[in-house]
Amino acid sequence: MVVGLVSEDINNLLIIAARQTSSRFPNKVLKTIDGLPSIVYQYQRIKNSKLIDHALVAIPENVENQELVDTLKDFNVPFFRGSEENLFERFFECAERFKSKNVIRVNGDCPLISSSTIDDLILFFAEQKIDYASTIMDESYPLGEHVEIFSFEALEKASNLKLKKEDKEHLTPIFYKNKNIFMCKALLKNYNFPNELRLCVDYLDDYEFILEVVASLKVKQNFQLIDIINFVNEEKSLLKINGKYKKDKIIK
Repeated sequence: MVVGLVSEDINNLLIIAARQTSSRFPNKVLKTIDGLPSIVYQYQRIKNSKLIDHALVAIPENVENQELVDTLKDFNVPFFRGSEENLFERFFECAERFKSKNVIRVNGDCPLISSSTIDDLILFFAEQKIDYASTIMDESYPLGEHVEIFSFEALEKASNLKLKKEDKEHLTPIFYKNKNIFMCKALLKNYNFPNELRLCVDYLDDYEFILEVVASLKVKQNFQLIDIINFVNEEKSLLKINGKYKKDKIIK
């Protein structure tokens, strides 16, 4: 079910995967950031992208996410409801509904993803003859600035493969774990940022760190990743807030 957008042929559809039922930090997508629910704050930042055609939130079709649905309606944020357990199916059905040439995937627990990162990745993908590209395949980007792009053609090809439970739950492993089938590349950048920098929200401490960053940088309005990194490099003591948590393994 799509709410808020009319199906049409588009080139670049950005889908934010979100849910309320996080085991580590429930309802984190609804926590307030600069006066807005986190998911709405993230959506508004993403909409500054110059290269996406449409953006929406993909959420599970269940009663546990009703407050999220109501919030998105209140702020006129378009959304798609699909399979609860099968994220692959949810994305495939959404992309198929919009007849999107390419799909950009971000997670709803990364509220500071920059529109510049999204646009850089889209441009990179357009220049390559590949199926999948992302910022998650090496150490070039901090945790929480993770963006992926893949063609609908590749997604359709993947849907015809024997999908494992991991593929259904996490969507994109089918691409980068089958490089004999799919052409995958990483977007590389030479950012100088502390290894412990976390821009995702898995824990309450992550949320507190995000609030500190936003409070300091919101005067720039549409601040970007480079602004965040410059700020953190000057205020490294802030990393004590959430830098203690284990960093997710980068894909190899």
